[in-house]
Amino acid sequence: MELKLTDEIIEERLDHLGFGHKQYNDVKQALNSVKNHYNLKFTDDSSEKADFYIYEESTADGYSLYIATNDTNSIDINYDVYYYDSELGTVLEEHIKSSNLVKDNQNKIFISDLDASFIEDALFQLFVNLQFEFEEIVINKLLEEGYRE
Repeated sequence: MELKLTDEIIEERLDHLGFGHKQYNDVKQALNSVKNHYNLKFTDDSSEKADFYIYEESTADGYSLYIATNDTNSIDINYDVYYYDSELGTVLEEHIKSSNLVKDNQNKIFISDLDASFIEDALFQLFVNLQFEFEEIVINKLLEEGYRE
Protein backbone atom coordinates (compact mmCIF):
# COMPACT_ATOMS: atom_id res chain seq x y z
CA MET A 1 0.00 0.00 0.00
CA GLU A 2 1.40 3.36 -1.06
CA LEU A 3 1.29 6.22 1.44
CA LYS A 4 0.26 9.45 -0.28
CA LEU A 5 1.71 12.71 0.99
CA THR A 6 -1.19 15.15 1.45
CA ASP A 7 -1.60 18.67 2.79
CA GLU A 8 -3.77 17.24 5.59
CA ILE A 9 -0.99 14.94 6.83
CA ILE A 10 1.56 17.77 6.67
CA GLU A 11 -0.82 20.10 8.52
CA GLU A 12 -1.51 17.50 11.21
CA ARG A 13 2.21 17.17 11.90
CA LEU A 14 2.73 20.95 11.89
CA ASP A 15 -0.16 21.41 14.34
CA HIS A 16 1.40 18.79 16.59
CA LEU A 17 4.66 20.79 16.55
CA GLY A 18 2.78 24.01 17.28
CA PHE A 19 3.38 25.61 13.88
CA GLY A 20 0.30 24.78 11.84
CA HIS A 21 -2.60 26.83 10.50
CA LYS A 22 -4.44 26.46 13.81
CA GLN A 23 -1.66 28.37 15.56
CA TYR A 24 -1.20 30.79 12.65
CA ASN A 25 -4.86 31.79 12.93
CA ASP A 26 -4.65 32.29 16.70
CA VAL A 27 -1.99 34.90 17.42
CA LYS A 28 -1.77 33.99 21.11
CA GLN A 29 -1.04 30.34 20.23
CA ALA A 30 1.48 31.41 17.58
CA LEU A 31 3.35 33.62 20.04
CA ASN A 32 3.33 30.86 22.67
CA SER A 33 4.76 28.42 20.12
CA VAL A 34 7.67 30.79 19.48
CA LYS A 35 8.20 31.42 23.20
CA ASN A 36 8.28 27.68 23.85
CA HIS A 37 10.56 26.95 20.89
CA TYR A 38 13.15 29.51 21.99
CA ASN A 39 12.48 29.07 25.74
CA LEU A 40 11.72 32.78 26.14
CA LYS A 41 10.58 34.68 29.18
CA PHE A 42 9.73 38.35 28.96
CA THR A 43 9.85 40.54 32.05
CA ASP A 44 9.46 44.19 32.92
CA ASP A 45 10.93 43.70 36.39
CA SER A 46 14.16 45.69 36.36
CA SER A 47 15.44 43.89 39.44
CA GLU A 48 15.71 40.62 37.49
CA LYS A 49 18.89 39.80 35.60
CA ALA A 50 18.14 39.28 31.93
CA ASP A 51 19.99 38.07 28.85
CA PHE A 52 18.82 41.02 26.76
CA TYR A 53 17.38 44.43 27.62
CA ILE A 54 15.18 46.84 25.67
CA TYR A 55 14.20 50.08 27.36
CA GLU A 56 13.64 53.77 26.80
CA GLU A 57 15.93 56.54 28.02
CA SER A 58 15.61 60.30 27.73
CA THR A 59 18.30 62.65 26.51
CA ALA A 60 19.22 65.78 28.48
CA ASP A 61 17.00 67.83 26.18
CA GLY A 62 13.97 65.52 26.57
CA TYR A 63 14.14 63.30 23.48
CA SER A 64 13.49 59.57 23.75
CA LEU A 65 16.11 57.04 22.79
CA TYR A 66 15.80 53.27 22.90
CA ILE A 67 18.48 50.98 24.23
CA ALA A 68 18.73 47.33 23.14
CA THR A 69 21.70 45.54 24.64
CA ASN A 70 23.06 42.39 26.25
CA ASP A 71 24.96 44.41 28.85
CA THR A 72 23.48 47.52 30.46
CA ASN A 73 26.88 48.35 31.95
CA SER A 74 28.56 48.59 28.55
CA ILE A 75 26.31 50.33 26.03
CA ASP A 76 27.77 50.92 22.60
CA ILE A 77 26.25 54.10 21.15
CA ASN A 78 26.75 52.86 17.57
CA TYR A 79 25.09 49.45 18.04
CA ASP A 80 22.80 49.60 21.07
CA VAL A 81 21.02 52.96 20.75
CA TYR A 82 18.02 53.57 18.47
CA TYR A 83 16.10 56.75 17.69
CA TYR A 84 12.85 54.99 16.81
CA ASP A 85 10.99 52.19 18.55
CA SER A 86 9.98 50.89 15.10
CA GLU A 87 13.51 49.47 14.80
CA LEU A 88 13.23 47.43 17.98
CA GLY A 89 11.20 44.55 16.48
CA THR A 90 14.04 43.68 14.13
CA VAL A 91 16.56 43.97 16.95
CA LEU A 92 14.47 41.69 19.17
CA GLU A 93 13.97 39.18 16.36
CA GLU A 94 17.72 39.05 15.64
CA HIS A 95 18.54 38.57 19.32
CA ILE A 96 16.06 35.70 19.63
CA LYS A 97 17.29 33.99 16.44
CA SER A 98 20.89 34.18 17.63
CA SER A 99 20.09 32.99 21.16
CA ASN A 100 21.09 29.61 22.49
CA LEU A 101 18.45 26.97 21.74
CA VAL A 102 19.36 24.71 24.65
CA LYS A 103 15.99 23.98 26.27
CA ASP A 104 17.46 24.09 29.77
CA ASN A 105 18.69 27.66 29.28
CA GLN A 106 15.85 30.12 29.50
CA ASN A 107 16.34 33.27 27.45
CA LYS A 108 15.08 36.07 29.71
CA ILE A 109 14.37 39.36 27.98
CA PHE A 110 13.70 42.59 29.85
CA ILE A 111 11.42 45.01 28.02
CA SER A 112 10.32 48.09 29.92
CA ASP A 113 6.99 48.20 28.05
CA LEU A 114 5.62 44.66 27.67
CA ASP A 115 2.66 46.05 25.73
CA ALA A 116 4.84 47.47 22.94
CA SER A 117 3.60 46.32 19.54
CA PHE A 118 7.09 45.48 18.29
CA ILE A 119 7.16 42.42 20.59
CA GLU A 120 4.16 40.76 18.96
CA ASP A 121 5.40 41.78 15.50
CA ALA A 122 8.82 40.21 16.09
CA LEU A 123 7.42 37.00 17.58
CA PHE A 124 4.87 36.57 14.80
CA GLN A 125 7.56 37.06 12.14
CA LEU A 126 9.62 34.39 13.90
CA PHE A 127 6.55 32.13 13.89
CA VAL A 128 6.16 32.50 10.11
CA ASN A 129 9.86 31.76 9.55
CA LEU A 130 9.74 28.72 11.81
CA GLN A 131 6.55 27.50 10.15
CA PHE A 132 8.34 27.38 6.78
CA GLU A 133 11.34 25.61 8.33
CA PHE A 134 9.18 23.04 10.11
CA GLU A 135 7.11 22.40 6.98
CA GLU A 136 10.28 21.44 5.10
CA ILE A 137 11.40 19.21 7.97
CA VAL A 138 7.96 17.54 8.19
CA ILE A 139 7.85 16.87 4.45
CA ASN A 140 11.35 15.37 4.46
CA LYS A 141 10.46 13.19 7.47
CA LEU A 142 7.28 11.96 5.79
CA LEU A 143 9.21 11.11 2.62
CA GLU A 144 11.69 9.16 4.75
CA GLU A 145 8.74 7.30 6.29
CA GLY A 146 7.67 6.13 2.82
CA TYR A 147 5.13 8.74 1.82
CA ARG A 148 5.12 9.65 -1.87
CA GLU A 149 4.04 12.86 -3.53
